[in-house]
Amino acid sequence: METTKPRKTTIITLQELKDKDAYRHDIWLFKKLFPSGEADYWDVIRRCILIRNFTLGDSLIACILTHIDFTLEPLVINKAPQEPVFVYPGEVIVNGDLDTADRIFVKRLDVKGKLTVRSDKDGRYGGISGDVEAYEINLNGGAIWGKATGKKINVTNRGIIFDDANKQS
Repeated sequence: METTKPRKTTIITLQELKDKDAYRHDIWLFKKLFPSGEADYWDVIRRCILIRNFTLGDSLIACILTHIDFTLEPLVINKAPQEPVFVYPGEVIVNGDLDTADRIFVKRLDVKGKLTVRSDKDGRYGGISGDVEAYEINLNGGAIWGKATGKKINVTNRGIIFDDANKQS
């Protein structure tokens, strides 16, 4: 599945998802939520977060982030966002450590310190969808759907990386 050049519009169409070979369930959900066959990116994200079937909503968000490029500047923050679901269709740079049990969807996450992705007190796992780079990565019951790169990578308590794990030298 190839990606195209970044674009300035934030409108997504059903045809575009089909052209990008999106999964059948992602196309089904998009059609159900947006019968007109098109929607603004941010409306799609909001609707996916609000539906109670997180697997379907999460899958459509990840599909859009993976296959559709937007022209956005990197977002630089100093601490973790205090939201149960954080979405940014570009690169996010965190100046410092990031400890989360929430769901984060980004194209790329660059943590200048230590990244910890863990389960919350109720046993629900935190997860990051997108490529990740940090000095140290700790997955304590958390998951990364993307490449993980760091000097130290620790995986415990059924944490998992669903792509490559690369240690920096």
